[in-house]
Amino acid sequence: MDTSSDPTRKYCWECLRRRLECDSTRPVCNKCRQAGVVCPGYEDKKPLRWLAPGRVTSRNRKPKTAAAKNKKKEQETSVIDVQAQIAAIFERALRMSAELYSGSLIPVIHLRDDVSEAIQSACYFNIRIYPSMIPLGHLGACPYINPIPLETMRLMSTPTRRTFVCLAIGHYLHQTRPPKSERVELWYRFHTEKGLSIRGISEDVALTQTRESPGLDMTIYSIMFLMLIDLSYGSPCNWRIHFLAAMEALACRGGMKRVYERNVAMQLTLKYFIILGVLASSTSPPEDFLVTDPEMAFVEKVYGKGDYPTLICPPHLFMIIHQINRLRHQTTLPLELHEPDSPSAQDLLSRIHTFDPNAWADLYPDSHPHLFLLGRIYQSAVALYCISALRNLFPTGSLYNLLKLRATHADSLFVLLREAIISPKTNLCLMWPLTVAGVEAATRSLSDRLFVEEALDQISRGLGAGYPMMACSAMHKLWDSGKTEWDDCYDKPYAFLS
Repeated sequence: MDTSSDPTRKYCWECLRRRLECDSTRPVCNKCRQAGVVCPGYEDKKPLRWLAPGRVTSRNRKPKTAAAKNKKKEQETSVIDVQAQIAAIFERALRMSAELYSGSLIPVIHLRDDVSEAIQSACYFNIRIYPSMIPLGHLGACPYINPIPLETMRLMSTPTRRTFVCLAIGHYLHQTRPPKSERVELWYRFHTEKGLSIRGISEDVALTQTRESPGLDMTIYSIMFLMLIDLSYGSPCNWRIHFLAAMEALACRGGMKRVYERNVAMQLTLKYFIILGVLASSTSPPEDFLVTDPEMAFVEKVYGKGDYPTLICPPHLFMIIHQINRLRHQTTLPLELHEPDSPSAQDLLSRIHTFDPNAWADLYPDSHPHLFLLGRIYQSAVALYCISALRNLFPTGSLYNLLKLRATHADSLFVLLREAIISPKTNLCLMWPLTVAGVEAATRSLSDRLFVEEALDQISRGLGAGYPMMACSAMHKLWDSGKTEWDDCYDKPYAFLS
């Protein structure tokens, strides 16, 4: 029987692969949990499975014949020809760059190979995506917001260039929302390019023999970039597979801290990667805890030191989000595995209230009004996340005061979000606070629900990404169910970028 087409599947994909009797516990089965493996869940489509570095599924053990040796010589000759063609393409593209940025059209380079298409995609980014991100850079130093130099395509791996093409196609589809006939053709192209990227990454992983292999860092970058594209435009259910694959590859290189210190070019990517892990843990079931304390000890030293990603969350509150994630995770573990030095839910709530948005905004005088607004938004959002996600960990006698405090923070959050969504400097920084507002809207008025829905649609169009509408679907499911709590909304692994 083909279980992939059965909407009521009783077996998770891992039990099906191992031919075990699955207990069908959701969101993850107990068989996988006891075995210490990641349960891939019960999605209709079979999730991707990355091979560990240095491992392949099959090897060609046939001895090389004379014909094979001749073929290899021909391939080496063809490689030289391709390199000459690539050099000609770059020369042509760079000559065109002056007129590219003065117009609004995306040039079409007719030589169809991964290099020319990647150059065209970089031009698309510089002309269509980068200008919409410029206002965010006015809030502070943000090295993530820069145009892409066309000559960098020469340095990127083939899978990364393929993924760049996916970025341009996905953004165009979600921002312009073209007619169905055009969408079908573009989605076909998107998934073709993504498939070629996955194949290329798998080949690179198979060729990586040791943790010191110089190409492993580029492979890690390719996996992370593919994960971001899948989250933004492709198959959201695959993001966790990519994340864990990247974590395994980082472990092969000696851990995230070691890679960060040795490879300056990877530092921005690693920061964004770990930020995604923290936020994704908050919008996933408690079992799906992705970021460990040693990793967070490293992140605490580098987050917000001189620059910010597009998630402009105060460092003090960002670290509390992680601690709330950790407490949520502990509720799924036996008591003997709980960490005795963990702060209580009440302690975390008190720390949230000690944060001073004005003092934080004073560190950036040129952007004080906008950062003060964002600081207040994140303070209320993190407080609501703490109360909603850890409601069973607060003292029983504090329930009445807790409900009053939740209502006060919810009122404040909606007022502040309505103010921030109309500013081009802040409206694209609100994704995570809106995921909190969506849960609170379950007990609020229809106008608040409509506001959250419209704000997510605005962000989806502004970023040219699909994940805001995925968040909207999760919220609609919560609102229609009559339930009101955090884990009722985010009952499977979600990840919403910012």
